[in-house]
Amino acid sequence: MSMNKEEEIENINKEIAVLDSQIRVLEAKKLKLENKLMASATSVEEKFRLWFDSDNKVHSTWLIDRGTKLREWYDKKRDLDRYREYDVCEDIEESMGFILYPEDYEEEIAEKDEDDKTFLLELAKELIESNIGSFTCDW
Repeated sequence: MSMNKEEEIENINKEIAVLDSQIRVLEAKKLKLENKLMASATSVEEKFRLWFDSDNKVHSTWLIDRGTKLREWYDKKRDLDRYREYDVCEDIEESMGFILYPEDYEEEIAEKDEDDKTFLLELAKELIESNIGSFTCDW
């Protein structure tokens, strides 16, 4: 009786190993396709939307550096608590609505201050380049 249970457990573990392998292959294929999409994007806004929707962002284990647009944004918009993890996309989504959902923000885009738009577009470029999706505040 125990042999059947052991065999069953072994078979389940083999199935899990096969599924894990398939997941890795599919994740690699997805990344390759996302990279192709990013390479074909022609504007910062389009690249930012692709970056925002991707699952390939990295987690930084330290507070983002001073002098970066992201740090400047956080210094203006949020009080940072030590040891807390921050989800960048969740935090910036409202500020970046004019890029992410332009059809919903037409009036706001027309009214938005040019310096603010410029800053947010520079922030979008920085986020694409740094690929930080989250960070832990450890100052």
